Amino acid sequence: MSLSTAEIAAVVQDLKPRLEGGRIERMDQSDPHRLVLYVRNGPALYWLLICTDPRFSRLHLLTRRPERGKPAGGFCSVLRQHLTTAPLEVLRQGPEDRVVVLESVFRDRLMRPHPVKLVAELFGPRSNMLLVDESDRI
Repeated sequence: MSLSTAEIAAVVQDLKPRLEGGRIERMDQSDPHRLVLYVRNGPALYWLLICTDPRFSRLHLLTRRPERGKPAGGFCSVLRQHLTTAPLEVLRQGPEDRVVVLESVFRDRLMRPHPVKLVAELFGPRSNMLLVDESDRI
């Protein structure tokens, strides 16, 4: 069963102090519905699972290091390009919705900042993950 709006709000409030201000070190995508972000905040390393499985969409920390996934697919490769070493600046829930947004800023080769958002829509059968730019373009 997927998380409800209230459950997502509780999870986001629990995760905010741990993850905000940390750096995204890497990400793995073991299958099309599961993404794990490795976030280092000070000495602590957290493994954030974002799951868009149609039956069990959810978001939570893992208690142990996940197994390495298969070689990165297209979406994971794009995420790695834009989010690896980027700071996780804001973790928030959409207003009274089952949408979680991770806001970050990546720097290109010329060190110009580019705000990006990883949006996780945790709607059960219609769950999805999107990477959008500062203009909310995919």
